[in-house]
Amino acid sequence: MPDWRMWWELNKDTFLVDDSWRAPEFPRAPGAYQVAGEEPTPWAPPEAAVAFLRAQAEDSDTRVARSALVALGKLGLPADMDLLSRAVRQGPIPLRQGAAFALGLHGSPEALAKLRESAGDASTPAQVREAAVLALGCGNPKDGDSVELLAGLLPDRSATPSLRTCAAMSLGALGARGDLLGETLQDRGAPVSCRTACALALGLQAMDSDRRRETPDLVALYRQQSDPQFRRSLALAAGPLLDPQQSDAFASILRSELDTLTKAYGMISLAASGSRGAMDTLCRNLEDPSQTPMQTGLRPFCSLGLAAAGRAENFESIRTALNRSRDATERTGHALALSLLRKADAPTLDPLLAERAYPVLQGIISIGAVVSLAEPGAQKVRGTIDTQGRSPEMLRSGVLGLGSQRDGQDLDRFYAGLSDPDRYARGAAVLALGWSGRAEVVDGLLSRAGASGASATLREGACAALGALLSPERTRRIRRFSRLVEPTHLLPAALALLETI
Repeated sequence: MPDWRMWWELNKDTFLVDDSWRAPEFPRAPGAYQVAGEEPTPWAPPEAAVAFLRAQAEDSDTRVARSALVALGKLGLPADMDLLSRAVRQGPIPLRQGAAFALGLHGSPEALAKLRESAGDASTPAQVREAAVLALGCGNPKDGDSVELLAGLLPDRSATPSLRTCAAMSLGALGARGDLLGETLQDRGAPVSCRTACALALGLQAMDSDRRRETPDLVALYRQQSDPQFRRSLALAAGPLLDPQQSDAFASILRSELDTLTKAYGMISLAASGSRGAMDTLCRNLEDPSQTPMQTGLRPFCSLGLAAAGRAENFESIRTALNRSRDATERTGHALALSLLRKADAPTLDPLLAERAYPVLQGIISIGAVVSLAEPGAQKVRGTIDTQGRSPEMLRSGVLGLGSQRDGQDLDRFYAGLSDPDRYARGAAVLALGWSGRAEVVDGLLSRAGASGASATLREGACAALGALLSPERTRRIRRFSRLVEPTHLLPAALALLETI
């Protein structure tokens, strides 16, 4: 996906769901309704839901059992520790990986101790060990034992590159050992995948701390590198890491970058962090009337970068670029940027919603319609995805858009999506049900997935939806990390983790 659509895939969750939102029926953290001077309100998930998840965790279908284990990990109940500990030690590799992630999400001292056992044991299968190392990144940032283990793995040249990469990512998620991440970033003998993860981890730490840390000379590193993946990671991390003067200097370097994706990632990262030089460059590229392939591919990134920076004053420039373009991919990027600024109107979006030649673009713009037009946009999307010949891209994107409304009007559609043959459509339905925050959804899921003869696919989706709906605390560090991790073969274990959360 070598264009701006990759950026959207990385960032759409940020725009669709506000992390600060809390469901009315289900507080996402114990004591969310605490009143000053009183004890925190105890939180407990419905007993029927917990019983269902525990039963599914023993299912013979690996996918069902894995989904249930991860959901139980999110609930964090002490009574499930024996089940999770047993699952991480025995069974099929995918199930043991799921149990490792579940222990990380559980987050108790006992759970983290079990993870350290698996992560530090060289006899543990490589995939399970990597999952355990990554899962430690979900844990307690103040857990010194976990940080010590990860800090020992990162520079260990006897460890596999993948394991060292996982250690770097977890240190980034925990906000720990920035000094070691910086040293590894500069170590030319370290695997490229590991150095890439270090750059992203340092960027994450700067984002989480809302302050820029002492880091290596990112500009010099960028000039020295030829690996495109590594250069992209440096460009992504630049915004949070560089001060305003460095950001403007880096923006000048990016203007001559030949790789469109690297240039675009860097400009968006810098613009979102407030670099005046980057925003000026985005504006100039957006308004440049030339039609070179470089400019055509970059313009949607310019619009999205300005939208990410909240630059509503550039509304007219983005609209002009949209009207001037004749390329459907570029037009969709501009329209999405207008939607994120809440500036897109029906005349702008209707032609793109009606477009049938580009199903991916049609799906993306369906989200834009809901975000920008609210209920009128939702009605348009419902009509579009209910027509015959709907594309999988349109269906799953439409479900995500409708799910972001959280108005309860489309629950039956989301339930049906749990059995969709397309796994991405099932994932969209899971997120939509999880975002709903409605107590009735628990009963709806249990009545469907608990019925005699319910398919494994339905039960797997129901477990994931219950975990998303009932989890007392979202793992914010990992969610933020997902905005920095680029989908590539270099970081498969990280993506496997992110898909479970």
